[in-house]
Amino acid sequence: MKHLKKIFVVVLLFITLLTTSSCTPSKSDPSEFKGFSEEVLSLVVGGDELTINYFFQNPEDYGIVGGNIMLPTPSSSQSPIGMILLNAILGKVDTFDYSELSFDQQMTANIIKDLRDDLNDTVTDEAYMSSNYLGSYLGYQAQLPVLLLRYNFRDVDDLDNYFAYIDLVPDTFRSYVDFEIEKADNGYGMPDFVINKVLGQVRGFLTDIDSNTNIHFMISSINKRIDELDFLTQEEKNYYKNLNIEKVRGPLANGYRYVLENLPSVLGKAKNNMGLAHYVKDGKNVGKMYYQEAFNDAVGYDIPLDEALAYLDKKLQSSFEEVGNLKDYFLNNPSEKEKLTSIEFMPGSIEEQLDYYKNNLLGVYPSIRDDFNINIDYIDESIEDYFSPAAYMISAIDDFENEFILLNRSSIYYENEEGELVLDRDYLSTTLAHEGFPGHMYQNVYFKSKDVNLLRKLLTDTGYKEGWAQYSERFSYELFFDKHDEYSSYIEDYFTVTFDFEAAFYAKLDIGIHYLGWTLEETYEYINTYIPVEMSSCKAVYEQLIEVPTNYPMYFFTYLKLMDLREYALSNGMSLLDFNTLVLDCGPAPLRFVDEYIRSVVNE
Repeated sequence: MKHLKKIFVVVLLFITLLTTSSCTPSKSDPSEFKGFSEEVLSLVVGGDELTINYFFQNPEDYGIVGGNIMLPTPSSSQSPIGMILLNAILGKVDTFDYSELSFDQQMTANIIKDLRDDLNDTVTDEAYMSSNYLGSYLGYQAQLPVLLLRYNFRDVDDLDNYFAYIDLVPDTFRSYVDFEIEKADNGYGMPDFVINKVLGQVRGFLTDIDSNTNIHFMISSINKRIDELDFLTQEEKNYYKNLNIEKVRGPLANGYRYVLENLPSVLGKAKNNMGLAHYVKDGKNVGKMYYQEAFNDAVGYDIPLDEALAYLDKKLQSSFEEVGNLKDYFLNNPSEKEKLTSIEFMPGSIEEQLDYYKNNLLGVYPSIRDDFNINIDYIDESIEDYFSPAAYMISAIDDFENEFILLNRSSIYYENEEGELVLDRDYLSTTLAHEGFPGHMYQNVYFKSKDVNLLRKLLTDTGYKEGWAQYSERFSYELFFDKHDEYSSYIEDYFTVTFDFEAAFYAKLDIGIHYLGWTLEETYEYINTYIPVEMSSCKAVYEQLIEVPTNYPMYFFTYLKLMDLREYALSNGMSLLDFNTLVLDCGPAPLRFVDEYIRSVVNE
């Protein structure tokens, strides 16, 4: 889990908590659970100013005051003292009788147990295999500009903290490069194709940074925000804008320059340019062992990979056969094929599509508040090649006024035969369902409005969230065909079955590379069994998956399991509205807990 890095950074700040947690009674009364969860909250949030700034608009309302300015830094080992402290605090969860806790307390206990188990479930050299501090698009050097651009300026202290974070960049990025050197020296060097992508991203970021025109996006965007701050005088605005120029061209740029100048020293040192399964140490396949752990963490289920493979193979075979049958149908029915290829899923604007989804959720999804603004923004052109196609920027848990969706122009536009840039409406229709309604934005707005333990809003599980967002993409097809009865069931099935096939296909692809140890040639053979592609395209996918293991299962395996759960619930008499409500009420917890709860409700 990504939040673990931060905990190891801040854990020693809470050594005083040991005195209250190291000696606990054999049995705890449920009335003590609130105090226990607040203790864990202090550990999770701690004094991390970045966490406080993003997750709380008014942290003082939650008893959270002040924080430390720090960025995550790597370590190849865990502090024994820190581990003792963490286990002392988190281990108290076992002193509560689970059956005596309320539903809210049970779900809180589940995520605390999951956190505790993740901390203790380690593999030799795991830090070297799990590090993603530098990477082509999930690396910290790629994400930091977005984090800084979205840093909330609510008062002068926030501005000062923003510049303090920039001052940390040179030393922080130096530690990232040093860690990559350490990894390479221990046999876990970053492959050259990843290094070159990182260097390309850094070069793109540094473009125009020294320009006297101040056109670099970190200067123009932040200075525009400073101009809009009503708590500053004009003189103060001028001061902070000049300071921003100085900091961006100084420490921020220097950190990126350090990566550009020193990361190349790792080129050629990688001993493994394939998946995790090719890491073997002292006769043990530590790569496979780590991938099993990472897979379970990503998908939220404790499932052996051989069992996961059998599950995916069954899904893959059945959906591939269905897709083949549907293709045969359209070959024999030209008029149906013409309808299939002429569908417009998104005839209007981005805003109109979001309104369309929002207005058609009633009856199958629980209602949410609608008194908030949806802000659509675009990432800067200089980092388009190293950023996701789209992203929902999670809002503070006590901010009910503004939500943000960030789009990548290079992903949502394509060049037609006339050389014109055209909005890819079919792609956007599902993307907006994924990021907006009823995907990430809807799920977050719904759950943060619930009166639940604060930990459930902070310790969120990415597998749940991405599985739900993929489920929401599937809903966009179901909604469209529900509103357009001029299309046959064959056409609807083509889109939904293809969606299921691709989910199983991509999830298995990741397991094949990292657990089965597929080479590029074996990956090419697997892909071409189902989808004809050129070797160059296969190579690009192969290299991407080597860099970010478990990323595909986190989206696709979770989606398939969520659909299985829906089928189980609906086949046993539950309505779709009730099912969606129960999943959302569980909140973004590891899916095995959601699965267990909904099945228990069905069987009551």
